[in-house]
Amino acid sequence: MTAHRSPARDYATYRDLPSPRFRPSPFGTSSGPGWSDLRRPLAFTVLFTGASFGGAWYLDTETGQEPDPDARTRVLTTLIAVNLAVFATHQVLPYVRVPGPLTRLVGRYGTVHPVRAHTTPASVLTSGFSHSEVWHLGLNMVGLYTIGSALFDLLGRNQFLAFYGSSICWSSMAQLAAGVYAARRRGTSPRGSLGASGGIYALLGVVAWYAPTSSVYLIFLPFVPIQLGYAFTGMIALDTLGLVRGWHTFGHAAHLAGGLGGLLYGVGQVPEAWMAKRKQNMRRYLSRWGR
Repeated sequence: MTAHRSPARDYATYRDLPSPRFRPSPFGTSSGPGWSDLRRPLAFTVLFTGASFGGAWYLDTETGQEPDPDARTRVLTTLIAVNLAVFATHQVLPYVRVPGPLTRLVGRYGTVHPVRAHTTPASVLTSGFSHSEVWHLGLNMVGLYTIGSALFDLLGRNQFLAFYGSSICWSSMAQLAAGVYAARRRGTSPRGSLGASGGIYALLGVVAWYAPTSSVYLIFLPFVPIQLGYAFTGMIALDTLGLVRGWHTFGHAAHLAGGLGGLLYGVGQVPEAWMAKRKQNMRRYLSRWGR
């Protein structure tokens, strides 16, 4: 997730959204975003998290769904395809002379912004599938496929989707809260945000808990293997510094919320009762086929 501001196109990403001048205010008024503006996005996040995990729990533990060996590739490629489609839309819209329904739809839901979050609460989720620059899209989709592949078999399709979607929502909420705090305390103009980074960080946090000694390669050190535990700690430290110093290039609050949330999810044993029930269902499925 990244965070930028310029007085350019109104349809697009937080990177391109104009930020009106305002006076810092603790309330959700025309003078600027306030904490009350986060009520509806927070309510959406709580409801989405409860519904998605509740549905995933039911499908995994009560219906006895048979494991699908092709689910991992199908789910991950579908998620990537959605991100690619939204990215392509971002590239086309600047050439549309007369704004239409698609322009307004992307403008409302392609970016989560403190100024308008109370009117588009679902943007805490939809902005996680939106990218406006190819490097941002490429890094996140490589991360989604590689890290998601490592975690998908552990969580299963239903829990993976619930966890990934909920992580995007909560990381977006963290970024919104950071924006409101900065506007109130520092008087800075709020910035919108978009991208899947919060969800990717959450997946990485779970994998870092389960396999901290696994070797990874960072993009700026492509030939130097680094243990995942050290790499993850360094990323969290860098985002903490960026949040404290007020850096705006990336959505540091979203990264921190996603990463620490994923780590806590791993510490909670993902959770044990769920995993035990999934293993029981899988054994029942395999025994049905005489395996």
